[in-house]
Amino acid sequence: MVYFKGGTFSMGSANGTHQEQPVHEVEVQSFKNDKYTLTVGEFQRFVETTKYQPDADRFGDSQVFDFNSSGWALVPGANW
Repeated sequence: MVYFKGGTFSMGSANGTHQEQPVHEVEVQSFKNDKYTLTVGEFQRFVETTKYQPDADRFGDSQVFDFNSSGWALVPGANW
């Protein structure tokens, strides 16, 4: 795990899409994150080994980013 010290930063864009505006201050607490990327195959082995049920599987839908509209949409049947 890699430790990331929390702090405050400016997030957003003054001239980006409406989802990116306005620029505003955000505070993030310190956190740890894995050092290495998790592949879909590794996640699948985790799900199968632990019997973990992702929210998309439990609820039957998931938020999916739509590049055409530059936004998130709830998609029935979507999962990891």
